Amino acid sequence: MSRSASRRRTPTAVLLAVACGLAGCSFVPTFESPSVPTQPAWATSSDAGAIPVSADWWNHFASTELDKLMAEALAANQDIAAAIARIDQARANTRIAGAPLLPSVEGTGSLSGTRTRQNSRTRGSSSGQAVLTASYELDLWGKNAAALQSAKEALNASAFDKEALDLVVQSEVASTYFDAVALKERLAIARENLNAARQVLKLVQVQMAQGAATALDLAQQRTAVATFEAQIPVLEQQLEADRTSLAILAGRAPGDTTVETAKLDTLTLPSIAAGQPSDLLERRPDIAEAEANLKAANANIGVARAAFYPSITLSASAALAGLATSGTSTAASLAAGLVQPVFEGGQLEGQLDLTKAQKRELVATYRQTVLTSFKEVEDALSTVKTSASQARSLQTAADQAREAFRLAQLSYSAGATDFLTVLDAQRTLLSNEDSLVQAELDRYTAATNLFKALGGGWSKGA
Repeated sequence: MSRSASRRRTPTAVLLAVACGLAGCSFVPTFESPSVPTQPAWATSSDAGAIPVSADWWNHFASTELDKLMAEALAANQDIAAAIARIDQARANTRIAGAPLLPSVEGTGSLSGTRTRQNSRTRGSSSGQAVLTASYELDLWGKNAAALQSAKEALNASAFDKEALDLVVQSEVASTYFDAVALKERLAIARENLNAARQVLKLVQVQMAQGAATALDLAQQRTAVATFEAQIPVLEQQLEADRTSLAILAGRAPGDTTVETAKLDTLTLPSIAAGQPSDLLERRPDIAEAEANLKAANANIGVARAAFYPSITLSASAALAGLATSGTSTAASLAAGLVQPVFEGGQLEGQLDLTKAQKRELVATYRQTVLTSFKEVEDALSTVKTSASQARSLQTAADQAREAFRLAQLSYSAGATDFLTVLDAQRTLLSNEDSLVQAELDRYTAATNLFKALGGGWSKGA
């Protein structure tokens, strides 16, 4: 290229740069949501007549006690309060980030006076000055606008984080409540079986006095009674732990929380419609949070790119000065300053590489969040099915164990069977009844996990 051609192109390049600046150029990359492997349907289908997930999903369990605990937790939980404070911080950061897009104005003033004494006469004079200064950085390359965009997305991420935390607290309240109810039921079963074991012990003592039982029979039954007694404090401690957990979730001091419901079968176990996998992207606040963080990182790339280009700052000032003896005077000035990075030791390049790497990390985080959400729904749907099947089988086993224990007692009283048969039937009954309650608890926990995995009725557009 000739020297004259180069001179002709240089003004053109300058004009293009100025036009780009005046038009508000942006170096923020066009955002596209990362592609994520998905599936056309869930591997486990929902039951016919299943209900859709709603924002007040816990109401479907038909427990006024649970409704009250949930309302208290959403109003007073300290983790939620901290999340709200983080939203306020992000909102303040947004205001801070938006400030460079507006002019800044400062005012200063001064006042001074002097006194002189000459020939027994005192003379004084005073002077004052007031200066008003305004400055404004032209956002030619969109650096400040990109910083504001990043701050806004960070604010959105904080809001989505709070919604995700709400869902976590809701699920913890529900699952802890159901566990407490199940423990109360298991305690009742343990105490009932303990009473039955004590009755059998009395029977063995009578049989031994009559010579129909041995010392071994008596020792074995005393061992059974002691074993049943030892199980009760463990269950009581677990129940107390659930009560204190509910208190903390509800923002209360531990010690004043009780659970009145005594059996899980007094509640309603809802059947839940899972919808389509593709719908999940709009129904999970944690996915929305991951996307907002990714958008914030994308905007930060624009900030880092714009830092390579010159910044222009306009400033103006007006001053008013005066002396008490000679009146006032005014002065005004207008200036423009340009700063162009020349050598930063690789700092600008490093910052750009950093923002790009952070975006790549958040792309992977977003994809992992989506894939994890699919897994949680699949696992919850599967557990809903398998826990229902297990509970049906254990119900049959418990019914048969109860009948077997009754028949074993009658046979032993009539001398038709040995004591080991009674002892084995007694242990089998307790084991099956306790397992049945735990299987029912699994069903309620699975329903809670499914509500949570489906987003708890949250919607991105709501």
